[in-house]
Amino acid sequence: MCGNITWRLSGTPAKLMHIAIFHEEHPLSALQNSLHRIKLFINLDSALRVWRTFYMLPEILARYRHVQLRTLPPDRIAIAAMPAQTDLLKDAPGRRIAGPTLSAVAANAEAVAHQVLCGKPMIAVEFH
Repeated sequence: MCGNITWRLSGTPAKLMHIAIFHEEHPLSALQNSLHRIKLFINLDSALRVWRTFYMLPEILARYRHVQLRTLPPDRIAIAAMPAQTDLLKDAPGRRIAGPTLSAVAANAEAVAHQVLCGKPMIAVEFH
């Protein structure tokens, strides 16, 4: 297992609903493609950090298969990029999560559609 820590000491601008894509500049090896990437986001600010979450990638692909490709690419980076390329998540409903100071959200950001609505300083810890 390995990982890294990212300190985000400035505010996080509001983003569109998306699925995180890592290493998009080159295909993953078979080993990398088999590993799960878990991120832990810890709110360092006195204000709430507000997220919206949607379905996991397999559910998105199943629900919206009418607008997806007939065959899926073998690399999970290309698969995770598909919803953003088709605007599937633009108006997606979601669940709102608001975390107070020192709260943490843990997720596989490559598998769960998510959106930061507002947030300030935080630590992101990644394990894979």
